[in-house]
Amino acid sequence: HVSNAVVFFDADEGLPSSVTVLSDAGIGSGATTGELTLTNSMHGAAKFIDDNLFVTYRDPSITETVLPAAIERYSLADGDFTLVERYEEACPLLHGNASNGSWLAFGCGDGVLAFDLTQDGYPATKLDNPVSMAEEGRVGTLYAHPSVEALVGVARGQTFVVDPGSETAFTELAFPTEVSMVSQGFNVDGETYYILGDDGNLYLYDIIADWETLDPVAVAASVGEDDTAPVVVASGVADRLFVLDTNGQQIIEIDGIDGSIVRTIELDFTATRITWVGLPRR
Repeated sequence: HVSNAVVFFDADEGLPSSVTVLSDAGIGSGATTGELTLTNSMHGAAKFIDDNLFVTYRDPSITETVLPAAIERYSLADGDFTLVERYEEACPLLHGNASNGSWLAFGCGDGVLAFDLTQDGYPATKLDNPVSMAEEGRVGTLYAHPSVEALVGVARGQTFVVDPGSETAFTELAFPTEVSMVSQGFNVDGETYYILGDDGNLYLYDIIADWETLDPVAVAASVGEDDTAPVVVASGVADRLFVLDTNGQQIIEIDGIDGSIVRTIELDFTATRITWVGLPRR
């Protein structure tokens, strides 16, 4: 969250969850920016925006799940949190969250709860699941990019562009029904969105061209039960995607805009994970 990081501690059953806000300066001096202890345990989340902490709330009467069902907002001043409000809009079975400069969203069992970050008081809007969503589907993972107005919600094999400010809040991205999604995300500039399928193809969507689908790019073998799952990471400074092949001994560098293969890096060992490190573009 810009110059801060937030850690949410679920806690064991019977103990209260808690939130810790950290900063680079605080880590260097061994101090925290703020700490908040909640009333009970939950599998929750928190987002820190403009000295406001949006944090999940689970009413003690909810005993059939550890997932929260509401959002509270706290203000932070001089290291102390003060409860501002508990939003009336419900978010049952809350899981997954993401934010950009305009919206903060949480996945709910029956839709998405979105907060308008451009308005005073950060008003909430509840978006009901679209009729095109599978019967047992729900948004459980959300992705966002600071340069993209809309967010992306993943619901059991379906991916939706979620635009809380549009009359059509959910737009499903075209994706083969017989293919399972391995991973997905934005490129560094937010110009394209990618989904890696278990068929070994990388599916790219041109966000500038209204999320138009580009031709799939073959980057790995089909994923079998004994295969190393392919991994995709995006460069933090250039329009490049790096794909670890299913054999774990090859990395393919992809142009994140047009999907062309830039080069192939052969490894003399078997890797299972990759990550990008460095100073990201600001």
